[in-house]
Amino acid sequence: MEIHFSESQRRRMWRRRRIRLYIFCGLIFILFVSGFIFVRTTPFFSLQYLEIQGVEGEMRARLLSVLENTVDHTLAARLFGKNHYFSWLTVSPPVMPELAAVRVRKNLFSRSISIDATPRTKLAVWCGGKEAGTRNCFWIDEGEGVLFEETLPSRGQLITTIEEEDANGFSLGSRLLPDSEFANVRHIIE
Repeated sequence: MEIHFSESQRRRMWRRRRIRLYIFCGLIFILFVSGFIFVRTTPFFSLQYLEIQGVEGEMRARLLSVLENTVDHTLAARLFGKNHYFSWLTVSPPVMPELAAVRVRKNLFSRSISIDATPRTKLAVWCGGKEAGTRNCFWIDEGEGVLFEETLPSRGQLITTIEEEDANGFSLGSRLLPDSEFANVRHIIE
């Protein structure tokens, strides 16, 4: 048995359905906006402590400056502010060549962020360049063979210095050799 509605009854039904849909969408929007305002303004999500472990002095200040600059450019920081719990990312790549790893841990209940930085270990000095006046020398990392700090060429036997005749320059943060080849260099130095 089919039910037939007149044209005016059909229009009223569709109008009622549209009004219900508009009310439902409006309620969802109001809930979303009020939730956003709650999260943004409540003091429960504002940071109380920021702790940096593993580095001291100037490197600590530079790390904090770099991380704050990184946080400032996130969408969450634009929405909530940089001193908000959700503005800080938990996964952070190494931001400075001098650091092997940077780990950001957040704790919501203590409203704190703990940053663990692992500095690189100096293995040897690597110098490269064709001419003696334009040679670039860098400390290389013991673990990965990353050029991480510019230095002067060393003389003597206390610090291992490797000199390479290469037209290409090196840059901070770049890997010297692939892992398999660097393992051989590390074995020779040790």
